[in-house]
Amino acid sequence: MAPNNPMPRVSAVSAGSALTVSITWKAGARTGKTETLDLAPIINAGKFFRPLRTDRPLFESVHTIVGGNAIAWGDDEAIDLSATSLERLAEETMTGEDLRDFLAARDLTETALAATLDYSRRQIVNFVNNDRVIPRVVSLACRYIELQNPIIAPGELMTISGKLIQTNADNANILSTHSEQVTIGSANDPHLKSSYAVIRHAA
Repeated sequence: MAPNNPMPRVSAVSAGSALTVSITWKAGARTGKTETLDLAPIINAGKFFRPLRTDRPLFESVHTIVGGNAIAWGDDEAIDLSATSLERLAEETMTGEDLRDFLAARDLTETALAATLDYSRRQIVNFVNNDRVIPRVVSLACRYIELQNPIIAPGELMTISGKLIQTNADNANILSTHSEQVTIGSANDPHLKSSYAVIRHAA
């Protein structure tokens, strides 16, 4: 969750096929979006959620609680899951459309991404052309690339080696030819937001 975003809240939730749910967000970084989340990574990982794996009527009883700050199952609401956990899972989930946006934003080809992730180009093309959720291992790898190489827009503030500078069109994407500790913030906000160890290569 981004530092300046409000806490996530869910306005509506309903059960889908298998262990998926349809989520509509009313607050947080994903406000206004309706998306399908596969809860299998969470439900299959802990004993707390074990009843949801085999009891379909129980799974279909999903509903929001505490003003959308969590979802729960059953009349007794003994099994629940916070909106923060749902948002984190959503951020780790990518569809084919998300993957297309990821490639376009970084000027990457399907061939380049395939080589980076040790997949065939055909597999990457299939992910891109299919608007369903792509394999979790691929989406997590892409999110890792995003964290290691964030896109820095012109006009953002950042500190390099303790010096505060504002990016422009010339240095927004190329920072240096070696690793730097970079702190990125908004030009309209004096409070810097986050730090990354970023590697950039000169064109």
